[in-house]
Amino acid sequence: MPQDSVEIVEFALTWAPYGIPPAEAFVTFGLPPQKVLDRMLAAIERFGCDPETLAHLAKSYKR
Repeated sequence: MPQDSVEIVEFALTWAPYGIPPAEAFVTFGLPPQKVLDRMLAAIERFGCDPETLAHLAKSYKR
């Protein structure tokens, strides 16, 4: 997985218990929270991730 994709997935994992705050998403990636989540999902669909991480993200970020 490319480094930028890894960073987005790690960011989403860090904020999973709380939801992604708009200011933090913008400061870190220059994007609103929904765009960060869209990129995270695209990275996971394209490159995959381990089942435990996928289950944690799916539980935290329902579409």
